[in-house]
Amino acid sequence: MRVSVSGSYRPRRDIPIAVRELKTFSPSRIRDWIREHKTKKDRVTGKRVQVLRSPDSIGKWLNRHPRLFEELKNEVTETELEQEAISETLFYNGAFRKIPCIEQMIIDMRGEGAKEKSIVQNLSMLKRVCMGQLPQTRQQRKNKEAHIIIEDWGLKHPRRLTVDDCLKFNSERVEHKVGDRNWRLAMRCFLKSRGLRGWNKLNGEYGGAGKYAHLYTPNMKPIFEWLERMNKEAHDASFFGFKTGCRIGASLGAESKYVDKEAHTIYVFEKASISQNVSSKRKYP
Repeated sequence: MRVSVSGSYRPRRDIPIAVRELKTFSPSRIRDWIREHKTKKDRVTGKRVQVLRSPDSIGKWLNRHPRLFEELKNEVTETELEQEAISETLFYNGAFRKIPCIEQMIIDMRGEGAKEKSIVQNLSMLKRVCMGQLPQTRQQRKNKEAHIIIEDWGLKHPRRLTVDDCLKFNSERVEHKVGDRNWRLAMRCFLKSRGLRGWNKLNGEYGGAGKYAHLYTPNMKPIFEWLERMNKEAHDASFFGFKTGCRIGASLGAESKYVDKEAHTIYVFEKASISQNVSSKRKYP
């Protein structure tokens, strides 16, 4: 639908209209659009004349309105992507890492302390998500079978990947019983980096907790006595985790400076996910 732009010139209204119609932020092209579409009354003759604005003044106006500029930038980018046909070459030879929203995810992950191995793993999984390729089973990899592609998925530019897309992919993954929680975490990490509402819908999975609850031993003492003889450090870390419920990674990373001797507590830092570090207080024996 074409918006009516007749009448007096108002930058707040007319510059955004020009940007959306032209799909560019070129000050000279916006100047030409204003000249062709807007008029004002001449103070001397009382007749209508074209509105003339310099490219410099238009550029300065955009700089004075950064929030509006970002909104328009996102709209224009989205429109360009919708019109752009992509191929699988986008996902190979380093091209995927150069996509702005992927670059931002990498920056966010590094800022949160993620290792390069985790970043590479996330990118590899995210590529498969964009291509609609489900994870392979061990047998499929052994037989060198092709990935199963989700029906009617096509190819998705990561910029267009939505929360609903990721939820659908995860649902298909669970239904086919392939992959693991890392796939869900990779999608969640990306959606969170994009700031998309609903990214936390990919939290947790049903049926995960307690699936090994039937495995237990009635007496741990002989095990710890044997472990202490074999490796004192391994014994101390394992015993600490056993008594406090602390994960082994957090136990090994525990530092004496976080000990409260009076309360017999220590702060430990558990890596709850690729992109989140959580501290908790543990009472030690």
